[in-house]
Amino acid sequence: MTKVIVVLALFAGSLSAQTFSGAWQGAFQTKPQIRLMLQLVRSTNAEWAGTLYRIDQGGTPEAIPYVQVSGAGIQLRLNDGDTYEGTLSPNGSSIRGEWKQGGAAARTMEFQRATKETAWQDLNSEVEPSVSEADIRIIERAKALLNSPAKWNRADNRGCPAAAMKLSLYCALDRATTEVTGQFAHRGAAMQQARFVIDEDLAKGNHYEHRLMDYNNDPKTTFADVQRFFQFLEERVRRKLP
Repeated sequence: MTKVIVVLALFAGSLSAQTFSGAWQGAFQTKPQIRLMLQLVRSTNAEWAGTLYRIDQGGTPEAIPYVQVSGAGIQLRLNDGDTYEGTLSPNGSSIRGEWKQGGAAARTMEFQRATKETAWQDLNSEVEPSVSEADIRIIERAKALLNSPAKWNRADNRGCPAAAMKLSLYCALDRATTEVTGQFAHRGAAMQQARFVIDEDLAKGNHYEHRLMDYNNDPKTTFADVQRFFQFLEERVRRKLP
């Protein structure tokens, strides 16, 4: 496995460490293009975890074993000569820098923060990000947001207005993720494990195009199923905690 050191430098004192939470995506402008996605999560004890995906090379998640935030910077290390040193933009939407691989010349790499509108939808749906205690908090918060049938939106379109009083499964997890981590993560661990719960526990053999939305909107899905969904999801994530 290719090993990577990633150094993301912040403007001193201008942004908090929480700014790093969420998904980042960038690409080497080669032929063919090589796309990368970086997922960063901060746990309850203020420690960080990271996962790297090489989307055009199988999309297998590569856990980043060393994630350290110190003052104005963050360092992620996978222990192989590759390095990336970059600078966070003032608005926190991008990281621009140079990627060095072995003795090769440095290459420019810019990571953009992934949003609902820009997140790559063709990321291998079977990749499984590392889970953390933050994902338990996300699930608990989403369950609280949907604690009665009156709060359940049965007509999800994956649009999640901030002022919505009723929420679908997708939007409850969306809002909970933002509240807990400060950033949206379409392919974050809690979201991804939720998709697997639908595939493996609640709707085996389904042909849903968008699993969370389509399961939510399925006429056969009851509010009791919604409660079972959160129960199975929390149990699954707890089993996978390091």
